[in-house]
Amino acid sequence: MADRSDTRYSSGKGTGVRPTPAGASTFLDEAPLDWANPAALELHGLLASAYPNVREIQAITSEIGVREYEINWDGAAREVWRHMINLLSRGGRMNDLVTHVLNDPAVTAYHADLSAIRKRPPRGTIDALLGPDELEALLIRVRSDGPMIELSDDESQALRTSDPGTAEQYRLRRIANWREPHLLGRGEDLRRFTRLGLFVDKGESAQMRWSEQERDYNDLRQVVRAAGAQNPVFVLLGEPGAGKTTLLRRIEIELACLALGWADADPDAAAAGPVEGGAAALLPFYLSLAEHRDAAVKPKDWLAQSWKAAHTKMPPLETLLDDQPMILLLDALNEIPYGGARPSYEDRVKAWRDDLHTLYRDHPLIRVIISCRSLDYSTFLSSDALRVPHVLVKRLVDEQIRNFLDVYRPELASKLWNAIRESGQIDIYRTPYYLRLLVDQVGDDGEVPVGRAALFAGFVRQSMLREIMRDNQ
Repeated sequence: MADRSDTRYSSGKGTGVRPTPAGASTFLDEAPLDWANPAALELHGLLASAYPNVREIQAITSEIGVREYEINWDGAAREVWRHMINLLSRGGRMNDLVTHVLNDPAVTAYHADLSAIRKRPPRGTIDALLGPDELEALLIRVRSDGPMIELSDDESQALRTSDPGTAEQYRLRRIANWREPHLLGRGEDLRRFTRLGLFVDKGESAQMRWSEQERDYNDLRQVVRAAGAQNPVFVLLGEPGAGKTTLLRRIEIELACLALGWADADPDAAAAGPVEGGAAALLPFYLSLAEHRDAAVKPKDWLAQSWKAAHTKMPPLETLLDDQPMILLLDALNEIPYGGARPSYEDRVKAWRDDLHTLYRDHPLIRVIISCRSLDYSTFLSSDALRVPHVLVKRLVDEQIRNFLDVYRPELASKLWNAIRESGQIDIYRTPYYLRLLVDQVGDDGEVPVGRAALFAGFVRQSMLREIMRDNQ
């Protein structure tokens, strides 16, 4: 989109902003804003597309009465828009921004979509969005199909936009959020293509601090069970593309389904749990650690704030932890933001170490799995006061690669396997991410892209074509 930094903006007056009418709905006025709310995500994407330049955003701030010093201007326009939305949401001023955009003739192409986002009904409890018969039918399907349940568009919308008030409603919402069969795969397939090694911390004074256990695992719940109740915190290690986020998503949706009555095909994994009642008793709570931006906010306070923002009708996290076994699934320790000399990355990780120790001391029913790229980032989490075992997502062996091709591209499996071996690129495909990229984009000729760059280029072309076919602006 062309730069619209013309006299209409530089005058500081422009079209002006009509006052928000009395009684108008408080659109996304939350403190802090729940970024799991689809309306927030769609609004962010729309604004970043309509105003892709930081100069445009700066002009808008004066139009709607936001002082420039209130916004963090570091980063690209998408990041600046995120700061702007958070600020306006906390101050109850989101309607001012929306009204301004709807009055801007330069972005009329976005008006209809923006109006639809604002008119979307506020989140309500699931039983208010689905009738009792619909809810019972849904629960029956969860018990039967588990993570592979197929949801209608209406069911998915109702669950994803709900504000759960009970543990059952919360679990249904998590199922809707993570129910991505193309990503998660069938449980038995995911286990076939997963190799997990357990490393225990012998202490800083040990000659070999990290000791690998003899057995390999194929399910995170098995590892939690094997390590026992004396190990409440784990780190899930793996190189980029190893499938760490997928494993966290999978354990969240499986735990939710187990609690709602699903009978897992793997009884050993289903029974795996560090607390009375087994795995089904654990209430999963997934968060990306990349969102913990403010180092001044202690980790345990950030957890409580994040829970409250997303679940306004549920008890506070501290209250819930007193009686409810919970497992925190914290993704991407290596992506915790830090800058300058202080606080350093080590300082931020040690803050997490100390607060996790405090949480476990005060709430012994809590369990935690934290994903991270390498031991270099996560070793600070483990101490003599609280030893933290590490679970390594191992690279796929030849047999697993061949089996993966048999499952996902059976008609080309032999041809692809031979091409991969003969190309000398087999190590690229020892992580599920790159192997999935290959099977998703390889043509009927079975020609294998040369190198990671070619894989990503093909992925981008496919993604762009898909969006064009959807008529996505």
